[in-house]
Amino acid sequence: MTTTADDLRQATDAVALLGSVFAENKALADAEVLAGQRPIAAARRLLDTRSARMAATIARRSRLEPGHSGLAAQQGFLSPQALIQKVTGSTKNDAFKLVAVGSMMASTLNADHVFKLARRMRDRLDEAGIAAREKQAYDDRFLKVYRLGNGKVRLNGLFAPEDGEFVLSVFDSVTDPRRGGVRFVDKEKAAWAKRLQDDSRSTDQIAADAFVQLLKIAGEADQGRVFGGRRPSV
Repeated sequence: MTTTADDLRQATDAVALLGSVFAENKALADAEVLAGQRPIAAARRLLDTRSARMAATIARRSRLEPGHSGLAAQQGFLSPQALIQKVTGSTKNDAFKLVAVGSMMASTLNADHVFKLARRMRDRLDEAGIAAREKQAYDDRFLKVYRLGNGKVRLNGLFAPEDGEFVLSVFDSVTDPRRGGVRFVDKEKAAWAKRLQDDSRSTDQIAADAFVQLLKIAGEADQGRVFGGRRPSV
């Protein structure tokens, strides 16, 4: 009977035979490439299991016992998750997962206890994940505007979901008649929609012109409210 250590050794040996650089992988046949994923996945599962158990051990040793501080405190960290995050280079959420999963893997838990812990961990991960994803989406936002060699100007940007939905709604409302949107009953709006449908410009060109027009409108706003005290000019 093989042990977990034997399984891990066999999996890592099989991975090592696949090659250590990209050039070696390129030389493999298609069947070898597909088969090579199996020992990699097996090794990862075994390593993840050991990692979770080790994280649970760190968490247990980080509890404040009478008369002395736990392992995390001795290393200058407020929690075992923070210590694990530093040691592994993972995210805070991943460190929390490791501790929670490792704790559930102990022989000391019955099925009902494991189920309750899993449900509690899922709820906490959902809460932490939502906040983390929202912050990441907000931190990732950017807008770059730069001039090309031929004098044209290119824009490239990324917006958080809420701001992005607003941007989409603005351009959707501008180009709606060209995309088969709502039909207006109001005569003036219907006439505008008809003019837009018959416009010789492409939909993307209409969107580009609308963007410039929006900036011009903003530029006519009260000085200092939008552009920091200086009106844009050409």
